[in-house]
Amino acid sequence: MTPATPLTTLRLTLVLAPADAAAFSPAYQTELQQFYQQVRAAGLRVSAVAFTKDRARGGGLVGDFVAPLAQTPGPALAQATIAWLQGRTGRSVRLKFRDSESEARTPATFEALLAQALALQASPPCPALNQLTLNQPALAITRPAVGGLAWDERPGYR
Repeated sequence: MTPATPLTTLRLTLVLAPADAAAFSPAYQTELQQFYQQVRAAGLRVSAVAFTKDRARGGGLVGDFVAPLAQTPGPALAQATIAWLQGRTGRSVRLKFRDSESEARTPATFEALLAQALALQASPPCPALNQLTLNQPALAITRPAVGGLAWDERPGYR
């Protein structure tokens, strides 16, 4: 029997701009619904995180969307996200993939982060990469300790 492999997902959090309406206002809820419908209309399986008040007052979306990367998001996800970003100055999108989380404030940054996440999707998870952020410009590698001393502290190392 082979062990089950976890389904890798991409989580997008649409972050309000200071000038946006309140998160649960009808105007903002309409924008979140439009984003969700645009992505779903393109055939992507995306789950939206929602809240509920009670049966009489309903609920709404909180701005978090999760897409399994067993599918290829294609341009639809990027187009919907970029349209949302450009809807109001000051908006941003948090992108979480595996154990890394980054934030994009511009369409170009979002496209680059999405491309990096898709490229990483093709490779198997590596515990050492869990500490990286998707847009980290440089990688600092620390050496493991041996016998309680870091590699650089061992007698005769230098």
